[in-house]
Amino acid sequence: MTLDVLEKYSVCIKREGNSFYIKGGQKYISATWEIEKDYSSYALFAVLNKLGNSIECPGLIENSVQGDSMIDKYLESDEDTFDMKDNIDLCPVLAVYLASKNGDVRLTGVKNLVHKESNREEETVKLLDAFSVRSEYTEENGGTLIIHGTGLKPLKYYSSDDHRMVMAAIVGALTVGGEIGGAECVSKSY
Repeated sequence: MTLDVLEKYSVCIKREGNSFYIKGGQKYISATWEIEKDYSSYALFAVLNKLGNSIECPGLIENSVQGDSMIDKYLESDEDTFDMKDNIDLCPVLAVYLASKNGDVRLTGVKNLVHKESNREEETVKLLDAFSVRSEYTEENGGTLIIHGTGLKPLKYYSSDDHRMVMAAIVGALTVGGEIGGAECVSKSY
């Protein structure tokens, strides 16, 4: 996303693998453009809609460079494996949605969940357990969260002070009920 924004200001940076090539003498040129809506926040409302609600979210940009813009594709898919390495922030809320359905599903490429505001790998398993859904984490395919979806049951969950975990818990609780402690941490996002 950073490279996309810089390009809007006439600054070109070429990326090849893990290397960046920056030509000297470039200058920022003033530009006017609309800041994209945040797809990771939108994902909460998209999942609520899939769970039977009707929430409008206008102003989203098609063909966004945000990795989390994949949420609608994931929610419409009948696949049983999703590669999450480019949109790791979607994992908690997508896991709650997938747990609400029947069947086994794998979220791969999730090893970096451990490096977020909390260890989201452990916290997602804990959250799903609070909804009475079995899941486990394996090291295969860059870290894999296996969800044994059986439908959500009312939960009792206490947050580890991670706003995305609480927001995912709220999405499920709005559907089946429950109790969430430590919810004030969502003030980081809202």
